[in-house]
Amino acid sequence: VVAVVDTGFRPHAGLAGRFIQGYDFITDPTIANDGDGRDADASDPGDWVTLADKDGPLRGQDCSVANSSWHGTAVSGVIGANGNDHAWTAGIDWSARILPVRVLGKCGGRFSDIIDGVAWAAGLPVPGAPTNATPAQVINMSLGDDSSSPCGAAEQSVFDAALAHGVTRAIVVSAGNDSDDVANHVPANCTGVIPVGATTSTGNIAGYSNFGPTLTISAPGGQYPQFDGIYALSDSSKTVPAGDAVAIYDGTSFSAPMVSGVVSLMLSVAPNLTADQVRSILTSSAKPFVPLSTCSTSLCGAGIVNA
Repeated sequence: VVAVVDTGFRPHAGLAGRFIQGYDFITDPTIANDGDGRDADASDPGDWVTLADKDGPLRGQDCSVANSSWHGTAVSGVIGANGNDHAWTAGIDWSARILPVRVLGKCGGRFSDIIDGVAWAAGLPVPGAPTNATPAQVINMSLGDDSSSPCGAAEQSVFDAALAHGVTRAIVVSAGNDSDDVANHVPANCTGVIPVGATTSTGNIAGYSNFGPTLTISAPGGQYPQFDGIYALSDSSKTVPAGDAVAIYDGTSFSAPMVSGVVSLMLSVAPNLTADQVRSILTSSAKPFVPLSTCSTSLCGAGIVNA
């Protein structure tokens, strides 16, 4: 089971049979954009932001006018889109079960909701939420704070508890897209997580990717719009859901699920691996950076993830 702590999911044909029962942890109905707060429906109604939103319910929030991202569906597809179906895309582990944990909506999300979502994904009790019957062996967090701050005590406590609980063996986090040291950004700077940077198709560091000595590993993230993006599952609409589509994305958001998918494959073969063993195998088996690459082990982690 791979938990995708994100915007929720769309029932895309390319992910048919992959999703299991998740949960919506967004407290604020304005952010949720689905008419209510927390509930058992983790589907993604769209997270578009209009000028009217910015002048009204989202006044003062740090976000821009934007189309719906369908981000959780795209991340889920990188992890586990069905293979050999002559359609759409293939994920890294097309037998993975995807646990959608909705924590992001219009203008992003609150760390309090994200923390509860991670705890629930790992099988820990969360007040007001039902027990998670299928706790995740892998938790993917393609999210982060653009501002510079240390890992908070609340975040660190939940990550520690999730890994100590015994089911979750990896919490994989996107490094961030700020062209900055990953040590400055939550949650990628928290202890115990696996932060992932982004490389281009030539093996160079992507221009936006965070970097630094605390980065664990890198994976392809693209450098769109230079025709070097990641093709991922999406919806055809710019606002409310309309139908299945594929779109080109880029960012460390799409590097992280490549690593999550690889960890899922590892645990399918060796389900008793510990969190420390997972990290060790990932880094020791990574593809070395090519000569003259802008990446190095002090910038981009141990190498490029190698399934």
